[in-house]
Amino acid sequence: MSLDGRAALVTGGSRRIGKVIALALAAAGADVAVTYRTRERQARSVVQEVAQAGRRSPALPPGTTPRAPRPPAGPSRPRRPAPRP
Repeated sequence: MSLDGRAALVTGGSRRIGKVIALALAAAGADVAVTYRTRERQARSVVQEVAQAGRRSPALPPGTTPRAPRPPAGPSRPRRPAPRP
């Protein structure tokens, strides 16, 4: 299957199955963004391997992936103690 011209986002792509998936997507022709939580060095290594396959690949640190907006919090109410039996 050819993924030329496609882009992929692999969360946790710095090691194990995420790394394997990122490299397989790159081998199939996709540009691959890799996210990581704490293993920046490993993520950068994956990015280099993807680049060697001729694909673009940024490593995205925590907090850079889009999130759905949170609904506004309701009014704050003090907690009532639980009724005693």
